[in-house]
Amino acid sequence: MDEESAAVHTTYLKDLIAQNKHNKGAAGQLQRVLNFLGHNPVQKTDNPVRIGVLGASQVATYALIWPAQRIADVEVAAVAARDPKRAADYAKKHGIPVAHGSYQQLVDDPSLTAIYVATPNGLHGEWAEAALRAGKHVLCEKPFTANAEEARLVQSVAAKQRLLCREAFHYKEHPANKAVAQLLQSGAIGQLQQLAVQVLIPAWAFSKDDIRFQARLAGGTMMDAGCYCAHTLRFFPGCSRPHVTSATAGKLMDGGAVDGRMQATLAYPKGSSSSSSSSSSSALGAAAVGKLEADLRHKGLWPRTRFVATGTLGRVEINNFILPSMGHNISITRTLAQPGGPGNKSDCSPDSLGDGLKEQRHSMEVYGSGESNYYYQLTRFISDLRVLEDKQAPKEAKRAVQRAMDDDARDAIDNMTLIDSIYTAAGLPLRQPTRVAAAAAAAASKAVN
Repeated sequence: MDEESAAVHTTYLKDLIAQNKHNKGAAGQLQRVLNFLGHNPVQKTDNPVRIGVLGASQVATYALIWPAQRIADVEVAAVAARDPKRAADYAKKHGIPVAHGSYQQLVDDPSLTAIYVATPNGLHGEWAEAALRAGKHVLCEKPFTANAEEARLVQSVAAKQRLLCREAFHYKEHPANKAVAQLLQSGAIGQLQQLAVQVLIPAWAFSKDDIRFQARLAGGTMMDAGCYCAHTLRFFPGCSRPHVTSATAGKLMDGGAVDGRMQATLAYPKGSSSSSSSSSSSALGAAAVGKLEADLRHKGLWPRTRFVATGTLGRVEINNFILPSMGHNISITRTLAQPGGPGNKSDCSPDSLGDGLKEQRHSMEVYGSGESNYYYQLTRFISDLRVLEDKQAPKEAKRAVQRAMDDDARDAIDNMTLIDSIYTAAGLPLRQPTRVAAAAAAAASKAVN
């Protein structure tokens, strides 16, 4: 790395540290929790975007309903579930005006502009596609689809319809994770050598018959905690297509088809950057390695979500990257040359490494305005939707949203491609859409009879 580049990277880090000191405590923990819960709802605009919820799920509550209460230009206007009574009860509980008796009724609702897909995994692609064909913009829960083939199909429909279709990886919208990505891609810790991510969820969190462990619903740890792991190993370094070198599935369930735990190792080839600049690809070392561990049957008492990057000039770690608004820590360790170079004995502090080297340590928290990841995600989604719908929007704004839509498509497809590759390397079958799995099961049953 040349001196000019090093100076730029150091300046960015100094600015980030100074900003952190200035903003620390701007929104305390209690206020951030209240924001997450949708406390102090705002007055809606005269004509907010009306969005419908496919799936009366717990995730829809905190990922859409609560943040929508704090955003003036969006209204959660309808909900549908596989069980009409469940939809009605959910609507009553959350103050949603309309409960539809089926997914199709909600998709066909002419009063809705957008649909949030929060169904079981195996139904994501089917109903995202149906919503798009009905002229609705889509915010789809992760994993985007059952597999990469289905992801390509859904995004091709979105492109033809010229509609927004975004996978809901909310964590990347938070200022803390954006700061970590910027640090790594700017070369603040030199060329990246190893990236490691853990998402470990205690076994008590989900019962063994949970939808996450059902093959017919495209279940599996890699499709849940694992999809975050796959995405972080792409998002943080700015590399869209790492290669899988090995994968091991454990704690198998549902006849051995569903992974309760997954470990994988990735390699980062040259030219795999997803960034429009060359900085992110140049920050990746020639032999950079990614490691992931995802576990929904973890023996620990508490969840653990941690990402660590090691480079030639230091190390960056963020704890609780999935829900940073609820509390997180970013630790940065940089290895610097001391004035005078090798042999300089003037610094005898504990940070001195000898041979003219010194460790510089920083710890910070980045909360921005104190809102949750889901708030930032929904705000951007509604803003982009408004630009698309506004015929009078400036051309540059239109172009910016189109670039975002192109990125959405590539990102969703590339992440599902990586997940597919991990399943293949682990010796497990690719996940299938529920309708495909059901047809295969019916055919097998007929053949036996």
